[in-house]
Amino acid sequence: MEDSSKKESRNENRNGMIYFMVLILTIIGYAVIHLYCNGLKSNISSGSTIYENNRKKQPVNNIVAVRRVSPTIEPTIEPTIEPTIEPTIKPTIKPTIKPTNKPKEENISKNIKFVYDYNDGNYIYLINQFPLKDEIGKSLQGDKRTQDFKLKFNNAARGVKYTITVEKLSDSDLDDEWTKLFLVNDGGDVKNCYRDNNRVKTFNEYNNYKNNSKEKIIYEGVITSAEASRGYKDFTFRMWVSEDLKLENSNYLSESKTFKARVNVYAHE
Repeated sequence: MEDSSKKESRNENRNGMIYFMVLILTIIGYAVIHLYCNGLKSNISSGSTIYENNRKKQPVNNIVAVRRVSPTIEPTIEPTIEPTIEPTIKPTIKPTIKPTNKPKEENISKNIKFVYDYNDGNYIYLINQFPLKDEIGKSLQGDKRTQDFKLKFNNAARGVKYTITVEKLSDSDLDDEWTKLFLVNDGGDVKNCYRDNNRVKTFNEYNNYKNNSKEKIIYEGVITSAEASRGYKDFTFRMWVSEDLKLENSNYLSESKTFKARVNVYAHE
């Protein structure tokens, strides 16, 4: 029994020593592994630092990488267009009708009205017009150099005197001596528009209206019984540049010359 107890005690001691040695070896192994890993990290870090330093020292060439792209060619597909057949329609041609401006009426007195129909109002003008002979100027129609107007009467207007004048407006710079004025009524040419030699008068050759040199008397009349019964009298006023203006001896063509005038009517009741 005693020998057996001693034997068991020796086995326990031997097992304890083995366990202790295994523990020591395990600790040493962990220590070795730890030291190895730290050394490996240090080497890796040192290697990275050396690589970065070497890379910074080396010159860097400015090289731009260009990728060659092959163009994509898409097939062109032409649409199929089917012809559209439209029925043949004969166009209806309507006559061109020029719009008629509503005539403007101004009361001259209680028995007389001044009626004119003109796009730009009651005035006409010359702008850089060429000189014309009287025969041509007296036949002008339908442009800025002509104006049609009429006087309307009632029966009480019989025997009333009236005056028609031409007023030169402020924005005119063509000389009066080169501006021809001519008036026609429904009875024919107005005699007051002619000189003794049958030449048409220029603006400066007409008499002033109430001592105003910029307003000239072109016609004076008295309303007859026939006119009062009919109720109106028609007039056409024309204006042009005198043929006496010699272009070669003036600055007319090199300068912008304008003559602007307005027709006025006054009743004397």
